[in-house]
Amino acid sequence: MRRHVATFVGVMMSSGINAQDNEFSVPLELAPVSQWSEGFTNKESEQFRERYSASDYVLGNDLTAFAYLNITEVITTMMVYREGPVALLESRSMPQIGRTIARTKLGAITLDEAVVDERSRIQGIAVAHKGQLALM
Repeated sequence: MRRHVATFVGVMMSSGINAQDNEFSVPLELAPVSQWSEGFTNKESEQFRERYSASDYVLGNDLTAFAYLNITEVITTMMVYREGPVALLESRSMPQIGRTIARTKLGAITLDEAVVDERSRIQGIAVAHKGQLALM
């Protein structure tokens, strides 16, 4: 199986602890990333741009989500044009990668769980293994 790889943007996790019941939960001020699956409203974009600072890029807050989804608006970027055909990466199924346990602010969870957990800021994981794209 061959897959085209176009773009990969970094991933991040963040969460907090609910002080009342000492369980991990999404802090009230932190929106689930899925809220922006269709993008941001004009008002949200304007508010995020006004409040964004460079430190937000690594903090795992809502401004981080905006920055990762709109990277060309918050840091200097450049288009790199290519010549020739698109390079294809071979891929193979490696579900064991998704079963890898990560120790996070959410506790010890698998990478598969981290990608789908509403409390997590991870939107995806890309793993290249021995020259192939590893599919989880």
